[in-house]
Amino acid sequence: VAAMSEAAWNASVQDAFQAIQDSIVTARKTLHKELAASASGTTFTRLQTIPGIGPYVAASLIGEIQTMERFNTAHALTAYAGLDPRIRQSGKVLNSTGRLTKRGSSYLRRSIFIAASVARRYDPSLKALYDKKRAEGKSYTVATCVVARRLLAIVRAVWLSGKDYDVA
Repeated sequence: VAAMSEAAWNASVQDAFQAIQDSIVTARKTLHKELAASASGTTFTRLQTIPGIGPYVAASLIGEIQTMERFNTAHALTAYAGLDPRIRQSGKVLNSTGRLTKRGSSYLRRSIFIAASVARRYDPSLKALYDKKRAEGKSYTVATCVVARRLLAIVRAVWLSGKDYDVA
């Protein structure tokens, strides 16, 4: 390395950087091709009828949840995503810290949070819920987590019902 001139070193770094960029482009093309191939799946297309859920988030939800029969209730799905509140109990004293447990899938939690951030702008009922929480003095993150929990319940209902989501 010491014998290599600065110009040769810069050229080597640029070649490595270009190879990385080419790999990223190839990976994106492959991902798009695989998403297009799986787009014929009814659950995949049905989930995309929900505002805020596009092909990437739908694929992430399907990949992380796998089968909705694993969850008997919407609360069980919320807990799996780690969006339920942490509770500490000692004897008769019950303390709710207001923090999330984060005990489930971080990928699912991230995907549904991003979807909730978008959905709150386009779905009137989710926008009303978000605005209500913000009016109560909740932060953006807390209000969006509330919307994310509601969105998970909607995802579960759409998945199990076999019907497209109706915004109205």
